[in-house]
Amino acid sequence: MKHTPDAAEAATLSLTIPAKDCEVRNALVAARQRLSVWGVDQDTLAAAEIVLAEVLNNIVEHAYAKIPPGEILLWIERRADALAVAVIDDGTPMPGEMMPDTPAPDLAVDVADLPEGGFGWGLIRALSSGLSYRRISERNRLAFRIPLSIHAGDA
Repeated sequence: MKHTPDAAEAATLSLTIPAKDCEVRNALVAARQRLSVWGVDQDTLAAAEIVLAEVLNNIVEHAYAKIPPGEILLWIERRADALAVAVIDDGTPMPGEMMPDTPAPDLAVDVADLPEGGFGWGLIRALSSGLSYRRISERNRLAFRIPLSIHAGDA
């Protein structure tokens, strides 16, 4: 994982992450540390970590599933009311070049019958806002915001 310092280092994080499981974990640790330095509250930290883990793992598992692993560019900026996030990769595009619009799994079943997967995009949508996906020049670009908790200044 390569960290690229920005001019606005205090409020921006830019990481280049090899598209591998172990590197995703390292990137999540680095992002959490930076968000903590920025004074981001625990609720927002948890939401950011969940969303970033889902997004980055989806890229590793799906975008690079049938091609050699490339890199993932992760950019996070702390703004007054939210964390602005962009994630860019050179992997396979999403089916139909659109974000999945799958319904959340049915939770009205016995615990033993709960599905193992299918929760990722529901979590991403529930914990973020302004979610957008575009395929530009053979690259996937996912952008979203993670709202800061109303108590962020009290943390």
